[in-house]
Amino acid sequence: NLRNAAYLLRKQEVRYAWSLAVLRQQKNLKSHASNYLLSVAPSFTNRERGLAPLASADFAWHGITGWDIQNLRDQSADLQHFLKSAGGYRVLHFSTHAFAGENPRIELMDSSLLLPDLYALPLQADLVMLSACETGLGKEAKGEGVMSLARAFAQAGAACIVSSLWSVNDQSTSRLLRFFYDNIGQGHTTSAALREAKLAYLADPEVGSAAQSPYFWAGLVMVGDDRMIEQPWGWGMWGILGAGIGVLIFVGWNFWRKIKTSPHT
Repeated sequence: NLRNAAYLLRKQEVRYAWSLAVLRQQKNLKSHASNYLLSVAPSFTNRERGLAPLASADFAWHGITGWDIQNLRDQSADLQHFLKSAGGYRVLHFSTHAFAGENPRIELMDSSLLLPDLYALPLQADLVMLSACETGLGKEAKGEGVMSLARAFAQAGAACIVSSLWSVNDQSTSRLLRFFYDNIGQGHTTSAALREAKLAYLADPEVGSAAQSPYFWAGLVMVGDDRMIEQPWGWGMWGILGAGIGVLIFVGWNFWRKIKTSPHT
């Protein structure tokens, strides 16, 4: 019974690091991004550049509607829009094609992001979610570990990356990510959120016996620093705080005025 199998996941969190030196660098990263989440989801509806069509990511099922989210979908998921936005967000979520062969790359609508392009990104990301195939694979460099697409994001300034070790299943990954982002929204750390998402997936009665195989859920792994992802204090948050302070001042002033006009004072 795969639903109740004695996976290590049931006893503890599992996360990875390329090396202690890289992990130390990632732990020391502090995000100063003023925006929360950037979704990059090209659809390739017309098989642009020979790529198979993808269902456009809809963050309504991720359980984080109402947060500060920018969606680069379809034609807007191109190189120009991505480069303009990438450095301003604490979470980057990619729903696209990726390849880990001789020429590792992540596909946008109009071009590819190659390893040199990724290394040059000025990221402020607490988390990069690579919901694409084989983003954790690559050539092993002595003393450095696997030089994958995920590693390139780490070098660009991402504190934590969730990547895939094989070709992921779209439906099971969507279900898993729904649990993951629900946990992130509740204030869980990235590592705990992924572990609990996998456990929730295994316990979900809607997941059939065949889909309980580790192939459907174990391919997504977390590499890097484990941290909570807080909402940045943008203008919206300052506005809410200002309104709250205004209400307190008004209530306090009314209370003081009533005391001053009371016949007992």
